[in-house]
Amino acid sequence: MTELKSSPYKVLKSELPTYYFNLLNHFQKRIHSRTGNAILLAICKSFYDKENIEIFARERMIEYLPFAQKEYKQQLLDLLYILVSEVPDIFNERIATQIQPLAETEPRKVLTLIAIFAQKFDEVHDPLPMVDILFRKADYFRAVECADDYLTLLVWLMTRYPSFKKQRSQHCWTYVCDMLTLTNVAILNTCYYALCAIADVDRDLVAECGYPVSAVSRDIRRRPVKAAALSLILRFPPTSETRKMEETLKSLVIAAAEDDRAALILMGLAQDTGNAMHLLQNPDWMTRGLPTAINTMLLLCIILLHTDLRQIVVETPKTVDLLNGLLLSNSVGMTEVICIILRRLPLTPDFVQSLSESGFLGSYFSSVLENEDADTLMSALRVLDALSRVCYVREMSEMVDTVVRLIKEPNTLSSAAASVSVDLAKHSKCASMFKQKKLPKFFKQPDLDPKLKKYGNRFLSVIASKKKK
Repeated sequence: MTELKSSPYKVLKSELPTYYFNLLNHFQKRIHSRTGNAILLAICKSFYDKENIEIFARERMIEYLPFAQKEYKQQLLDLLYILVSEVPDIFNERIATQIQPLAETEPRKVLTLIAIFAQKFDEVHDPLPMVDILFRKADYFRAVECADDYLTLLVWLMTRYPSFKKQRSQHCWTYVCDMLTLTNVAILNTCYYALCAIADVDRDLVAECGYPVSAVSRDIRRRPVKAAALSLILRFPPTSETRKMEETLKSLVIAAAEDDRAALILMGLAQDTGNAMHLLQNPDWMTRGLPTAINTMLLLCIILLHTDLRQIVVETPKTVDLLNGLLLSNSVGMTEVICIILRRLPLTPDFVQSLSESGFLGSYFSSVLENEDADTLMSALRVLDALSRVCYVREMSEMVDTVVRLIKEPNTLSSAAASVSVDLAKHSKCASMFKQKKLPKFFKQPDLDPKLKKYGNRFLSVIASKKKK
């Protein structure tokens, strides 16, 4: 044993091939593990000279190493670290197959070995057999003690080597997605950030390999991993064609109740007609803060950009609740926004009646009259105009006084109020109130402002036609 320990420093270079062969040949028979480890250590010591390593590699001595004998795995891995650092090209498919089982009991050490090898990826003739151990033994690398390093190595390979990306990007995406079934929060967070990094390098992967919808839908509702899951969906939003997209949207609505980022993602997804349709078919978001009324309003406005969906908005009962919620938020400029929303909708008699019966219209006009500024009054006039073209509701009669006052008192809203009076007059109750307020007489004045006179003549024609009936 003493002679063995000193042999690496005594052997001549010309004798090295025979020296290595004789030492490794001992593993063909049964020897004490202490002797076997001493042999491997002696070989390691002989590597003090790089030329010795090259001789070992050239003679293919790596093929005689005791890979299958578990009692030597620790010393064997130490030897392999030296070889992979200096002569990585000898780690061909045959050697990779021999190393692969070591990952089952020494995943961290094998991962380190592959990480060292990966740094020479472009220098090796055929590097894939070694790095493919990352996928073939993935279950062992996913263990808590090395999962983060495993994910980091996959991302590093993707970002560093175009040839690896070209040949193994789908493997990386798929294997990391599979890890989203793990329960460790720290690993899950790393998985999501790894997916972001992988997709940054190859943006076609999401479409080619599929989106981890079930995992994302689950995790955006879990506080410890919500931020990471949202980061993936924010950077790489799924399309409406994505499998189980409806499930993802429902989860986002729940998450948006307390997270602005989820609300922003919903707004982005709603630009897709299919996603907007999903949201209308599951309208719970209409009565939730996302997390604010402003966000809810913005989401509705984005959905309204899809003109073919506006009829569905009108037919959705919760739309009235949404409008009530917006009004109750007392947000600055909300009356004007509500006006814009209502004017974009294809109003129906049933919908207008619902607005009235729910108390929304009464509250809306009361809110306007409390402020009495030009912008809110103009919004109220436009809402009145839109409603009066559809059907009569009692709030129209309640606004007659305001309309008449705006017409008779010289101001910037007189013409707008006069225009509204024309459609209001088509409803008998409003026409009767206009007569009581002597509006017909006002419009008959010879010195009336030309703009008012134009609307006045139309108003008088409507009143006259009602008399004939």
